[in-house]
Amino acid sequence: MINIKGKSIHSTFIGNKLYQTCLEVINRLEQSKSDIEQTLDPNSGHLQIAVATTTNLFISYILARFKQQHPKMTFHLEVANRKFLFEN
Repeated sequence: MINIKGKSIHSTFIGNKLYQTCLEVINRLEQSKSDIEQTLDPNSGHLQIAVATTTNLFISYILARFKQQHPKMTFHLEVANRKFLFEN
């Protein structure tokens, strides 16, 4: 789906749409593959953790040891005050 004018070639509107759709399909397939690999590998994945500020030092120590044992795991740590944690 191209337009040829003289020596120049340009994709058509439909060609551009098809290209964008192909990119989206490829991205979704790659994400699905990654999700499946993480599911099949118990040592990989992502954790989201929220802790009170008073436990920051303790949880940092625990997560450092955990990361050594599970290097493929990723995590997001949110440190907040207790009131915020109980409200959310």
